[in-house]
Amino acid sequence: AARRWLREGTMAVGQVQGDLGPPRYSRRGLGVASCVALLGGGLMAAQFMQEAKDGRLTMEGMLLRLSAGASSVSFAAPLVTAAPLGVTTVSIGATAAPAPTTAAAAPTATASTTTTTIATSAKTTTTLQEQFCRLEACTLQGAEAPRLFLEDHGADVVARVENVLNGMAAAAGSNMRFGGIVLGADAIGEGREKFEEVVDGFFGAGASAHLLIRSAPSNLAATVTTVEELERRRESFAAGSYVLLTSAKDWWHDKNAPSSKYFTSALLEALRKPLASRPSWFEPTTSAIAIHVVRGGIKRNSGGFINNGFYLDLIERIRKSNVEDADVHLWSSVQGDSHGEKAEHEKDFATFTLKGMRVHLDESALLDTWAHMMRANVLIMSESPLSYVPAVLNPNCVIYAGKVARPFDAWMSGTEVIRRPASDDKFKKCLAHGLPKFTVPAKFCKLKVCNFHAEDAPRLFVQEHGDGAGHRMKNIIDGMATAYKNKMNFGGTVPVGNIVTEHGHNFRTLADGFFGAGATAS
Repeated sequence: AARRWLREGTMAVGQVQGDLGPPRYSRRGLGVASCVALLGGGLMAAQFMQEAKDGRLTMEGMLLRLSAGASSVSFAAPLVTAAPLGVTTVSIGATAAPAPTTAAAAPTATASTTTTTIATSAKTTTTLQEQFCRLEACTLQGAEAPRLFLEDHGADVVARVENVLNGMAAAAGSNMRFGGIVLGADAIGEGREKFEEVVDGFFGAGASAHLLIRSAPSNLAATVTTVEELERRRESFAAGSYVLLTSAKDWWHDKNAPSSKYFTSALLEALRKPLASRPSWFEPTTSAIAIHVVRGGIKRNSGGFINNGFYLDLIERIRKSNVEDADVHLWSSVQGDSHGEKAEHEKDFATFTLKGMRVHLDESALLDTWAHMMRANVLIMSESPLSYVPAVLNPNCVIYAGKVARPFDAWMSGTEVIRRPASDDKFKKCLAHGLPKFTVPAKFCKLKVCNFHAEDAPRLFVQEHGDGAGHRMKNIIDGMATAYKNKMNFGGTVPVGNIVTEHGHNFRTLADGFFGAGATAS
């Protein structure tokens, strides 16, 4: 890479994602470091390369030293203003021409502002911006509000994204801007690249260049360890100051405060936009239900295991609440299972499939999974962060299984749903909020084909057949004929089974096509 850039004569620093530009240092960044070191002279090469390997190489430090001590380097181009917001791009030209007769001025850095200015020649001045998050979700408070930075936490990508959300919520709850996530020394290499990829997909293209910061600002006003301490000391933070929070796990510490104090409507609206643009697998004309079931690596007799019956009972309750046409998708994993456990869990998923649900096992498309859980009309989440993250963003009906440290105010406990009567107002309110099409079932059929006799004539209802589509349709027609012969109006069918037939057909769709659009609502 160094030889190629030297041959081309120019090098863009910070413009190419993953190469260089704070705080992005992948393994390819070593090639850029060696190129800059070669341009700067052999005496700097070893130092730059070692700093890149240790994760200590910074754009600012590298350019300051090059400007101060490398007579063989000329900064041949000014700042490229077309670079992404928050990324400084500098062109460095390697040329065989003699060094300029006007010596470069010594670099100067301001101590109290957010920029560092390097005077590289009499004509060219390069400004390095101090990095902090400039995404919409980070800048919802006033321009003078203090900035909150949060230390990176979590052993896996999902937990780390949850940490970012909690940090943003903590900042919003204290009327602060969110500065970004301060990465640890081990956040380099493949794990870091995977995290950056997910951050870019979840928070928007190029978001990792805003959110992920190599080290905390040097001019911190304070370091706090909990959200409770942050809120207690909030009034002491000056306008525009920087504060480092070491953990945001207790964002919900004040149980008397509504969840909307932290996850504000403006914050949630900004966070939903990137995932909302992803494609949907849900049937467009049905109600979408997403379920997350934890199986992989969980023993059946462990506290975290929730049996199939719990989820099946929930789906049955929802379907009986006039949501029979629901398109149900279930996500789970068998990774971490022994051979015997995997076989048992696969039997579990066969049960869900027979109930008309679409099962997604061990899918690698994490962002697509989150997008579906976020937009589902009803989300049945687990105790895992994998479903907690999209549940935070889901504006509809969220039902949680097991225990959740801080359920949002509108969320419902699945156990509570099962134990309460079907007429429970809270459950109806949750469904009505999540399902725009949710209505109280009609008391009887109002189609013309059901009402040939006087309005006060008796009404005949028939029990639904639960097998194939042909038998179900014949049962309805026979019921109508029987009602007509006996001078009765036809009231409708009483559902007893799954809306999906044993052959996989959605009977509601078939009936609407046969009797007229919207007929099944009557």
